[in-house]
Amino acid sequence: MSSALSIDKTSPVPIYTQLSAAIRARVDQGTYAAGTKLPSEAALARSLGISPMTVRQAYGELASSGLVHRRHGKGTFIQRPPDSRPARTSTDLLLVFTTFSAMPYHHRLVAAMAEACDASGWNLHLSCHRERGLDHQANAVIGGLIRERQVDAVLAAGPVGDEDLDRLAAARMPVLLLDRESARPGVCTVRFDDHAFLRRALATLARRGCRRPALVNGPPAEPGTSFTSRGDRLAAALPAACTDAGLPWDPGLVATCLGYGEAAAETATRRLLELPLPPDALVAHGDSGARGARRALAARGLDLPVLVFADDPADPGASPAKPFAALAAAAVALLAQLVAGRTPASPHIIVPLPPESP
Repeated sequence: MSSALSIDKTSPVPIYTQLSAAIRARVDQGTYAAGTKLPSEAALARSLGISPMTVRQAYGELASSGLVHRRHGKGTFIQRPPDSRPARTSTDLLLVFTTFSAMPYHHRLVAAMAEACDASGWNLHLSCHRERGLDHQANAVIGGLIRERQVDAVLAAGPVGDEDLDRLAAARMPVLLLDRESARPGVCTVRFDDHAFLRRALATLARRGCRRPALVNGPPAEPGTSFTSRGDRLAAALPAACTDAGLPWDPGLVATCLGYGEAAAETATRRLLELPLPPDALVAHGDSGARGARRALAARGLDLPVLVFADDPADPGASPAKPFAALAAAAVALLAQLVAGRTPASPHIIVPLPPESP
């Protein structure tokens, strides 16, 4: 059993805390059932290369919480204390990010979802798995909430992975992807209309007399996953959007960023500006992409239009800002069906753009 446990001696987290958390995680995952005998303090200490006193401290912490009990002369055994929590009568949703920041995307999405949930009398809870996956021992709290069905559904925002979808499916937990898209059957999604944004942006630039707009595109999805990225969708929609706007389609006017963030977008924009016939306008995949593109233009002393499907409505190139309130309303309507155990008639919702300003 000790081979299933691990600790990180370089971590600032005390080793006994890591060890007790690792055991809790195995209990939460169902790996250690009630009655399972843990290794002796000496045996586990040898296998992990730590002091037996550290193992004793971890076991003592678990015993104090009632997760294990010690039988004199026989060892330490897993036990589950009786669940004295009252049955839930509320509807609780868990919104999972990989990371969270003060960027407009995060706070506008949270604010919109909180308002939509409040209007429905639902509770919204937030968590981040910090790119470690829902089955990582550092995310034992999230795993426990899902396995013990202390939440009614999961909203996944940000790059959750296929392994996370596997875990949610195994737990029979309803899941809804927010502003993401998966090719897996049965995975429900609500996302913004990236194709409509691109058509609107190119039409706007054509009306301004621009004939060579370029796309500073986001990175594609990781190979081998079921997901598509905004970069995938924009690249696929670009030829038809150019035709609709009466603009020539030039595949050389697409610069794909090698990552997310301003620096990647600035590098991609520089490649476009070095072309023998450079672009006369730019379309960016997101706020950080637009900032990086403008930084590259400023370094060259250029002042070209930069349009963006903006998270922040105050962005000067917002064409338009993303309709977060409409996304949240659509998500709540779809979640109502999932929580009730019904199969949605439309499992994939594309939120329309707000009308153009006159």
